[in-house]
Amino acid sequence: MKSKKNVALHSSEKRKLETASNNPQKEKRPNPQKASQVLNKEQVQHQLAVEGDDDLKDPNYDPETDPTPVVIFDSELPYIQELKAVDIVFLLDTTGSMNPYMKGIKRLIRKILWDAQKCLTQYLLDEIDVLKVGLVCYKDHDQVQKTYVSQIFSNLTSDFKEFTDILMSVRVNGGKDIPEAVLDGLNDCVYNINWRDKSYKFIYHILDSPPHGKLFYNGDDDLYSGCPNGFDHEDILIEMRNKDINYSIIKFGDYCNVMIQEFEKIVKIEIISPDIKPDSGKFMGQDT
Repeated sequence: MKSKKNVALHSSEKRKLETASNNPQKEKRPNPQKASQVLNKEQVQHQLAVEGDDDLKDPNYDPETDPTPVVIFDSELPYIQELKAVDIVFLLDTTGSMNPYMKGIKRLIRKILWDAQKCLTQYLLDEIDVLKVGLVCYKDHDQVQKTYVSQIFSNLTSDFKEFTDILMSVRVNGGKDIPEAVLDGLNDCVYNINWRDKSYKFIYHILDSPPHGKLFYNGDDDLYSGCPNGFDHEDILIEMRNKDINYSIIKFGDYCNVMIQEFEKIVKIEIISPDIKPDSGKFMGQDT
């Protein structure tokens, strides 16, 4: 699998999701899940106040002073004709195994957002709503009584300060086996985000584990038959392709490799292997 650290924002010609000639065609089925609850501003402020953790807020990091772009948005933007809008959604695994990397991941998300802002304002100074950003987080199905399985923390917004506050409030814990509720999170991203009709659409999926089911993982799995909510990866990815959503995976480790191979039978994926070192003070499964 070819990996990249820097990925450019491609034009619709270069980045259009394609179906291989041998891909199975499935009849589109209605989405079985109702829209997830979206945290409102008061809930986010309460969450920040309760946690009161300076490490979560990361006050010493400023993406504007970080010189190395994660995504080189401006390398392709001049070739995009009639740009109306750019929608970016971050899909984040918030189970305990992500804990040692979470501070770096939050910085990575803030840096990608800054890269996009810097690029778009260079060309569209008077269009304040061209860029919108959202955040979806997911855990595992055994978390349903304690917290969320999948949660839209922020639907698309151009309030980047509020988005950053929401991002910094996210905590990481839970998950007892390797697979997670990946398909629940993807379902929320594809079906329940308010994508704009004429926007260039991007999902950045940050994870270290595959979905449940023997197709994606052959080790210990509490849900070996697959997603208990009935979400099907082919249905979700076909809808992703129909909506012309560009899909990038930012992966940690190799547990997702089989998943990526299966997903690439349906959609084109950009792979990013980030240079984020684990925090030696944080342990897998520790609340952060």
